[in-house]
Amino acid sequence: MPRPLVIGNGSMLLNFDNYLVLRDLYYPRVGLLNQIEGRHNRLGVFVENHFCWIDHKDWQRRLYYYANSLTTGSLLLNKRLGLRLAIDDTVHPTKSIYLRKIKVTNLESESREVRLFFANDYSISGSDIGDTVLFDPETRGLCHYKRDTYILSNAQVDSTTGFYQFATGQKKYGAEGTWRDAEDGWLEGNPIVQGAVDSVGAISIALEAKEEREVYFWIAIADSYPAVVSLNEEVIEISPVKLMDESTQYWRAWLRQRDNDRFPGLPRTLAQLYRRSLLVVMTQIDKSGGILAANDSDILAFGRDHYSYVWPRDSGLVALSLIRAGYGHSIKSFFSFCQKTISDQGFFWHKYNPDGTLGSSWHPWIKGRKPNVPIQEDETALIIIAFAKYYRQTGDWELIRDNYDRLLKIAGDFLVSFRDLSTGLPLPSYDLWEERQGIFTWTAATVYKALKELTYLADRLGKFDDSERFQKATKEIHQAILEHLYDEDLGRFIRGYICDGNGEFHKDDTVESSMAGLFLFDVLPAKDPRIVRTMRAIEKHLSISEGIGGIARYEGDYYMRQNDTQGNMAGNPWFITTLWLARWYIAIADDIQDLKPAKDILFWVQRHTFSTGIMAEQLHPFTGMALSVAPLTWSHATFVETMLDFRVKYFSFMKGKISSLLRGKHVGYREHNRETNLSQEV
Repeated sequence: MPRPLVIGNGSMLLNFDNYLVLRDLYYPRVGLLNQIEGRHNRLGVFVENHFCWIDHKDWQRRLYYYANSLTTGSLLLNKRLGLRLAIDDTVHPTKSIYLRKIKVTNLESESREVRLFFANDYSISGSDIGDTVLFDPETRGLCHYKRDTYILSNAQVDSTTGFYQFATGQKKYGAEGTWRDAEDGWLEGNPIVQGAVDSVGAISIALEAKEEREVYFWIAIADSYPAVVSLNEEVIEISPVKLMDESTQYWRAWLRQRDNDRFPGLPRTLAQLYRRSLLVVMTQIDKSGGILAANDSDILAFGRDHYSYVWPRDSGLVALSLIRAGYGHSIKSFFSFCQKTISDQGFFWHKYNPDGTLGSSWHPWIKGRKPNVPIQEDETALIIIAFAKYYRQTGDWELIRDNYDRLLKIAGDFLVSFRDLSTGLPLPSYDLWEERQGIFTWTAATVYKALKELTYLADRLGKFDDSERFQKATKEIHQAILEHLYDEDLGRFIRGYICDGNGEFHKDDTVESSMAGLFLFDVLPAKDPRIVRTMRAIEKHLSISEGIGGIARYEGDYYMRQNDTQGNMAGNPWFITTLWLARWYIAIADDIQDLKPAKDILFWVQRHTFSTGIMAEQLHPFTGMALSVAPLTWSHATFVETMLDFRVKYFSFMKGKISSLLRGKHVGYREHNRETNLSQEV
């Protein structure tokens, strides 16, 4: 189940499912240790001998974010219980504290007691082995701990802090879990248990007829018991409401750093989705600089792995979008992460954990009896492109000086040398989808752009020998792309050349969305006839015309393929591939009317996001249901880039119109004067 609500601060990341159940809690790094592992931390309600968890079908729900913030709001109505819950959730921007406000409204005409039950189900550090949970009499909260992770949950009604009932117990291995103890409205009070454990804390409130009251709940996390108690005391002393307001105002101030959220020619709702995308992207960035691909743990059911990795491909493209939007300062530490993780040979490995260690991989290190370089070369190139973009945007000369030898130069040396001497193209590596090894148009385009930028950066530092070498390689790759990756018979570019098990190369003319990289990375202008024919082929062969619309990755895409309904469709529509087509439409537009196809795609994206503004990776081609993970950081980043493309082009058209009007007015004024002078002479 995708995650329509995500909140975080770079150390904590919390994900909620469609029922407002907390399913993921990453700490102390975004994406590294999931303290919940997809289990259900939820709220239950007991009133007049009736109990109901909030994921029950009796609840009607509406989930949303407050404007321009990472504070969520949710409205839950249960007519059977006669209750309405208004729930706000946030994570403090600088403290490891998650905060929740619950406004409980009694819809009935008589007074009633309402009990709220908070179920805590953790697998500390990703495992339920050796966990302990206890009721802490000092704080009157429930504390789960193991080694250096202490998780304390607590609640407050008016000025009274602490749970008035509690229970701790075993889960799994023959036991359903302590949450079952809540369903009769009374907790048995077992004070401590070890192993695979869970807990429930309860509070009670008295409500008059039609009355509403506020309850606060929070989770504090620290590396020791004294530290977590100190955080709990801060919540009480400062007050939960003030801490929640600090979070809301912090992110609004963060957005206001750049006065760039106006998009003439587009409706306000798309501008709101642009801002939401920026905020969602920020939740996926770890405090140490790693930019995570996604953190939806439900994908674990598909092959027992996840997306909680720093893919240099995703990270480089996400960094580009944030830099371009004016928030490059927020990811400066990403380049330090890159300097620490680049290999001594000058390339980036397949993917990394948020702490910089190597992530899992399916790329073999040997083929037949020969060693195989298990990399995607575009990942190395994209990091360099992002670095250059950051420098051009900020003028941070010290950054290129400090990173030149250990990052820029060794990457450049690798990109220059990792080429076929006979063609000038890059040597075989994996494609951007990580599925096949060969020589690909996308990869060649990114390497071309990276070497072009390295030429520029080396010049800035006076490294003229390096810049000359990079420039020479840039020209050679450009020529090689035009000579070997363009097919005269097809009248378009090809995906590339596939390397078989014998080391032989075979032309792959599959229609592939990533051929858009040719204009995205400035190999050729978007209006070049060869690019036009290539993009038209993508539009023709990869459009989901009989389904919900959108563009598939390539012909015959098998990943998450919906075989029961898909028929002869190329694959599932992806947000990023569909937005690449929009970016091309924007690039070739000659006037405002030409922007309509791109505008239609932006509306398509808006229709297929969750109501909260969260974008998945891909969609079911007929139902539009989110497939794979949500949110996918790359999807949001590509939407940001597309919106910025649209604005730049729209402003250029408006500027041209204004200039034309002014010239016309000036000419008209001169003609009027000339006629006046002539009449006077007559």
